Amino acid sequence: MSASLGKFTSALMAASQENTVALAALNFDFSLYKVEAPKEYQALGSCLSDERRILAEGGSQHLTARKLGAVFRTRLPAVPHLLRAFAASSPLRNVFAQKVGIDGTSIWAAATSGTEALCAQLLACMLARFWAADEATSIWAEILEARKIELSERGGNFDIPELAAMQTTVSRDQLADWDASARAWLRTADAVNLKQQSQLRLIIENLNVEVNQRRNTYESVMEVWFESMKVVDKLVAGVPQSVHNGAVLVGLSA
Repeated sequence: MSASLGKFTSALMAASQENTVALAALNFDFSLYKVEAPKEYQALGSCLSDERRILAEGGSQHLTARKLGAVFRTRLPAVPHLLRAFAASSPLRNVFAQKVGIDGTSIWAAATSGTEALCAQLLACMLARFWAADEATSIWAEILEARKIELSERGGNFDIPELAAMQTTVSRDQLADWDASARAWLRTADAVNLKQQSQLRLIIENLNVEVNQRRNTYESVMEVWFESMKVVDKLVAGVPQSVHNGAVLVGLSA
C-alpha cells in the first residue's frame, strides 16, 4: 500500500511540475523580454525614429523577433563573426548617416531580442532577396509550422521561451511586416552600395551553381540559411573556404 501511495505521489508531483512549466510558458510575455543590444548595433538604435524604436523594442516587430528566435534557437549555428560584421559594416554606418529615419525596425527588434533573433533577421533578408513579398511570407509560415512539428516530435526537455514559442502563433500579418522591414532595409543598403551590389549580382547570375537539391521547403531553407551563415562567418574570421553549392552566394547577396 505504501509503495503504491509513493508511486502515486511521485506521479502527481511530476504532473504538477509539468503543469507548472506549461502554465509558465503560457504566461511568458515575449514583449517583456528584452536584451541589451550588442555594442556594434548601438549606433543603429540611436538613429531610428522614435516610432520605429518603440515598435522594435516592445511592439509587434519585437514579438515577432523573439518568437522566431525562440523557435529556431536550438538549431542555429554560432556565427559571432558574421553578426559583428553585419552590424559594424560600412553599409550600416553609411545608410544612417545619409538617410536618418529609414526602416531599420526589424534589425533593432532582433538586436534587442538576442543573437537567435539576429539570425532570423538575416534569413528575412535572404528570403526578401529572392522571393516576392507574398511568397516570402508564405515560406515563413510554412517553415514555422514545420519547425513546430519537428520540436513536438523531438521529445526531451524544453525551456520556457521555447515552450512559449511553440504554443503561440505568428500571424501572417506579423510575418508580412517582418518581411517588409527586411525588404526596405535591403533596398536602402543596395542603394548605398550600388556598385558593389551590381558587381556581385553579375557574378552570381553568370554562375551555374545549384543552391541545393532538397525538394522539401523546410529542409531546403534550413540548409541554405545555416550553411550560408557558417561560411560567411568563417570568411569574416579569415578562414579560407571551399564552396560547392550556391548557399553562400545567397547569403552574400543578402
